Amino acid sequence: MNIEIKTGTIRHLDAVLGLLDAVQALHVAHVPGFFSPLDPHEVRRWFAAHLALPPVFLLVATRAAEVVGYLLFSIEDAPAHVFGPAHHFATIDQISVDPGHRRSGVGHALMEELRVRMRAAGIGELRSEHLGFNEASRAFFDREGFGVHVVGRFSRLDDPDVVKS
Repeated sequence: MNIEIKTGTIRHLDAVLGLLDAVQALHVAHVPGFFSPLDPHEVRRWFAAHLALPPVFLLVATRAAEVVGYLLFSIEDAPAHVFGPAHHFATIDQISVDPGHRRSGVGHALMEELRVRMRAAGIGELRSEHLGFNEASRAFFDREGFGVHVVGRFSRLDDPDVVKS
């Protein structure tokens, strides 16, 4: 079955929320003191506000008119400063694929469309982050050619064990 990638809009939010909810549940399970279960009303408001901003874009992947994945990204400009030059880059804020469609090319198709749009905009740098416990994300980004650039560290003074899961 073919994968179609298109620009997502507010009308895709119900499907996106279903995919996002599964990822958020994983985050809540691993770092409950940092992440919270989603409030669908608040998430809709958040998406509506963010998608109204010009540098924020939503891509959706569909198969047979069903949304099976999405990618939320932003275009950013970092000004020059004493430690480095200015640069223009894209950041993947969220990506999720329906579990029944994983490892079937959906995530890769989303990434390829993002790369097409980046090239058209003259952007050569792409960034993303994932949490250390998320082995599926690590493996996905490895397959997509991402290298480790920054290693972030996190500590909770009130519950140091929460970040070791």
